[in-house]
Amino acid sequence: PMDCPRYIGGILKNLKVGPSPDWMVERLKAVGQRSINNLVDISNYILLEMGHPTHIFDYDKLDQKEIFVRRAINGEKLTSLDNMEHELNETQLLITDGKSPIALAGIMGGLDTSVTVETTTVLVESAYFNPITIRKSAKNLQMNTDASKRFERGADPDAAEKGFWRVVTL
Repeated sequence: PMDCPRYIGGILKNLKVGPSPDWMVERLKAVGQRSINNLVDISNYILLEMGHPTHIFDYDKLDQKEIFVRRAINGEKLTSLDNMEHELNETQLLITDGKSPIALAGIMGGLDTSVTVETTTVLVESAYFNPITIRKSAKNLQMNTDASKRFERGADPDAAEKGFWRVVTL
């Protein structure tokens, strides 16, 4: 509860992954971001538009179909979206599928649950994480991401709900 006092998640079904609309591609490009696909771009766009990080998981890749937020166990491993494998310790906060790590909370998602062209069902995550916890984790992993910067500086807990609904709307 101290590390993640607010977590909002929702499942969206029957989606089609493809290119983003031109207006979104141009807005992302204007701030130095490249377009990946419509679902990932929505999450990145919300971060830039609202300043609140969100994440989108491929729901079908979750083994347990549950979400838990917990501290890592020493020696646990996760490969992040940037294809880097991280050996974890108790300073890192994780999002898990009830068993295995699927994201470094407030920093970066895991590669194993990333959105691909085959994705049709997603779990949308929007949360508020303790700034000190995220700062320690990011520093320990030497990961400085757009999401970690926002959480380290103290995101608005109420933006979690607004960010979630903005993702759903787009």
